[in-house]
Amino acid sequence: MEFVITKNERLKGIEVDFLDKPEPSVIQRLKASGLRWSPKNQVWYSRFSHNLSTAQIQSIVLGDDSHSIRQLML
Repeated sequence: MEFVITKNERLKGIEVDFLDKPEPSVIQRLKASGLRWSPKNQVWYSRFSHNLSTAQIQSIVLGDDSHSIRQLML
């Protein structure tokens, strides 16, 4: 699974762009973590106000079991 995480200063958020559609389990983790799908931009995004770092988003996408999503959100 290939993806790119980008900070979008203009829109005040972080975007996750997948080369191919992510698997349902990845989509579920993204949604549970507060990321939302942007049909217009074709990316998953989170506002900076959610305080998610690029490393935390990478852990969410990859399903890193060393951190729970709840811990990452704190």
